Amino acid sequence: MLLTTNELVQVLRTTREALWRWRKSGLFPEPLRMHRRLIRWRSADIAKWLGISEEELLHELQQLYKQQNTASCDG
Repeated sequence: MLLTTNELVQVLRTTREALWRWRKSGLFPEPLRMHRRLIRWRSADIAKWLGISEEELLHELQQLYKQQNTASCDG
């Protein structure tokens, strides 16, 4: 699965700026450049970087989406 920058920011509980600093310094996996302004990360690469399984990472994403949907319905 391919992840967006926004998804990574949410899962990692960080900022876009931090992601780019980590990437630039070599501490973070390189993204795939789909187009000049379209960037995605492989979920397998991110899971490996986090030291978890890809299934755990995708489960975390599902939980975040559920929380967001619940919050938007409550609001």
